[in-house]
Amino acid sequence: MRETLRGADVEGLERSCAAGRDAIRFGVAAQGLEWAEVRLTTCAYAPHRHDTYAIGVTLAGVQTFRYRGERRLALPGDLHVLHPDETHDGAPGTDAGFAYRIVYVAPDLVRRALGGRALPFVRDPVQRRTPATAALAGLLEAIDEPVDDLRRSEIAATVADALVRLGGGLACDAGAIDLAAVERVRDHLATHAAAARRT
Repeated sequence: MRETLRGADVEGLERSCAAGRDAIRFGVAAQGLEWAEVRLTTCAYAPHRHDTYAIGVTLAGVQTFRYRGERRLALPGDLHVLHPDETHDGAPGTDAGFAYRIVYVAPDLVRRALGGRALPFVRDPVQRRTPATAALAGLLEAIDEPVDDLRRSEIAATVADALVRLGGGLACDAGAIDLAAVERVRDHLATHAAAARRT
């Protein structure tokens, strides 16, 4: 996915990067899931968006990012929850830099885990460690473990449950959605994406 770190456009990182101080390490990927561990000291992300949920934990330092019109700060142990299609940037909050681990989760996995209900909405993107975030934090601990279909379903259920809890039990009111029709459109677009680029 172009929108996740694995396919990140290097032009999205500022050119002041110092060799050896910034790093991205990718974990095991599975359909609809992608993990990474990132350390940034001299680099920053330009405004961008993901077509997935981006759920991360700050491991060290101070992480700062602009999201929904406000500058946010995440300290070590804080989780951040960014919704699909929400523009944000990212930078070290101090000269010491910061490190974080992140998982990108396709919204259709969350929707399936919710039995087709509307996707939850978490208003505050920075979440302190609480019982509601403990399960999400656990997903970010072992990014190199293989993910089979059963584990993928468990991860989706964990994310869906945590997002609903963090959203106060409320989901976005988008009206009735014909999930079968949306999945057919998604499949059609994925199948014909290369043809659209040639025209």
